[in-house]
Amino acid sequence: MIIYLQVILLFLFSAVMSATIGFVIYLVIDKLVFSTVIKHIVGLGVTILTGYFITELLIFSGIWYYYVGTIILAGLLYVLFVILLSKHFG
Repeated sequence: MIIYLQVILLFLFSAVMSATIGFVIYLVIDKLVFSTVIKHIVGLGVTILTGYFITELLIFSGIWYYYVGTIILAGLLYVLFVILLSKHFG
């Protein structure tokens, strides 16, 4: 039972951390580039890559649905961060 809790917590941790890192990169790019499309593409790309690498490091490697779930949840969290927090930090 405790192993399931650990896997769920690692899944949530990797999704939140990758979305946070993607949002921080979005904020950094926001100061350098004026094109909104490029900012969103770079931020979402970093979110996806970070989600993949964190999932590879923390959760069982080779199980594809952890990667897909982490990337989808991280992408949704990234969009939520951009919608809610970009006005506050920007």
